[in-house]
Amino acid sequence: MSAQTKIGSLVELTMSKLIGFILAVATQYFILPLFFHVQIGIIQNMKIAIIFIIVATIKSYCIRRLFNWLHSCDWFIPEN
Repeated sequence: MSAQTKIGSLVELTMSKLIGFILAVATQYFILPLFFHVQIGIIQNMKIAIIFIIVATIKSYCIRRLFNWLHSCDWFIPEN
């Protein structure tokens, strides 16, 4: 099995973030009023979702870099 191309990775990342954004907006739209009695507009809802996506992207990047570093040190992750 060959490694994923950079374009393939970019397409996967873009689709993942887009689907995550849609799910976050939809979830917040229904959950916040239902459980927390908070009414916010769709624009504010989208802004919140964007903030969470940025934070999640930074987190994922940092974890990936950490594991790549650990793998390069032959310290943590065994070869397949």
